[in-house]
Amino acid sequence: MSKSAQSVMLALICKRTDSLDLKPPLLAFVRATYSDSVADDTAEDLVAINQLRNEVSNSGLGASPALRENMVKYIRALCAMETRFAVGKDKGQAALSITWCDP
Repeated sequence: MSKSAQSVMLALICKRTDSLDLKPPLLAFVRATYSDSVADDTAEDLVAINQLRNEVSNSGLGASPALRENMVKYIRALCAMETRFAVGKDKGQAALSITWCDP
């Protein structure tokens, strides 16, 4: 491998997002789809996920180990949630609209 090929790096540009409280629409979805008791059990987890989202989206463009760790936790949480929450604008779905834009 040549020297120039070894110094090539992949740049990832972080996107910006608007502030969003995930808890109300997701909690309403859980109440309607499952039950009030499941929603009560889920509420604390939704607060934690919302806090992770806020930490990641408001952290700026730094690359600290703590930020990377929070991003990984947030992505894992989203992957787990993807199979449990129907998100969209149709009836029976959690009404969330998440926007991303260039910095």
